[in-house]
Order: sequence, then C-alpha cells, then structure tokens
Amino acid sequence: MANVKALTPQDRVLIVGNTRAPWGLDMKEAPNVFQKYIYTVMPTYSSLLLVWESFVKTKKVDLTAGLDVHTLANLSCKGYKLDHENEKLAMETVGYTVGAVKQVVDQALNPRRLKKLGSLPVTTSEFLNPLSRAKPVSAAELKALKDFVKTLPPDQRKRTAEDNKPPETPEDDKKGKGKAKPKKK
Repeated sequence: MANVKALTPQDRVLIVGNTRAPWGLDMKEAPNVFQKYIYTVMPTYSSLLLVWESFVKTKKVDLTAGLDVHTLANLSCKGYKLDHENEKLAMETVGYTVGAVKQVVDQALNPRRLKKLGSLPVTTSEFLNPLSRAKPVSAAELKALKDFVKTLPPDQRKRTAEDNKPPETPEDDKKGKGKAKPKKK
C-alpha cells in the first residue's frame, strides 16, 4: 500500500484488492486506499448450479450427455447450514467458493481430457477426485469474515439488522428496573 501514496487523481488508476483473509488487512491504511468494500457471500445451491454450468460450457462440453451438474452443485455446497436462531454454523465445512469450483473444472477438463470428448463423453465422476482435493471454506473462516465485516465503518459495508438497533444506554437499564405498578381494576 506504500506505492499507492505516490498516485495522484490525474493518474486515473483504479485499484482493486482481493483477499481470502481480509482480517489481516491494516485497517489504519485501508480507508486511505480503498473507498468501498464489497463482501461476496458464500454461493447457494442455485448459484453454484449456474456456476458449474457456466464453467463447464466455457470448456465446450455438452451438458446433456451423462454430466449431472445438479449433483456437482449439491456436493459443492454440502454442509452449508446456518442455524438462524443461534447464528451458529451447524457444521464444520460450509462449502466451496466459486474460485474452488473453477479450479475443479480446470483440473477435470484439462486439455488432454478435452481432446477425448468426441470418443469419451464427460461424466460426473470425473469431477469427484478434483473436488475432494479442493479446499472448502471452514466455519471458522466464515465466522472470521463475518466478524471482519462488522469492524468496517457502517458507510462502507452492507447494513445488517444489528446496525438498525438503537444503541443501549445506561438509562435503558434503569427504566427496566424497579417495582411493577399494580394494575387498576
């Protein structure tokens, strides 16, 4: 970030930062470099279905011939379950990122495999080995990211239900204490 200080508005440069671990960012310097923060959520089953279809189609693979992208989407979001009452992740592994899915497709549909498409159609099982080696996002990583987003200034993050709650004051504590008034008959 030290080189950014040398830039002037006349340089017309757009700086985009991307990280898997934003909590390691120097938050004293970050507002001087980045004006906005964009948090991307974990993909859901339906979005993973579209991602699998898109990445496989870019490799010019026919999706109708024995390749079940529904199974792949289900496997790649397996375990993503959030208990909304307790706001805890119910399982250790919450799923795979879009980047991990892209790596799986690139590994399974490498140039050597693509040469054999005419004689040997692609099957779902060819993706299982690369998917098993892909690193899923853990519950701890997701919690750390959620905690990091809470540390961002309110104008630089998406508003949450917690932002809409009025702050608690010492007066609020006093109002709730004391004797209950008897009901009038």
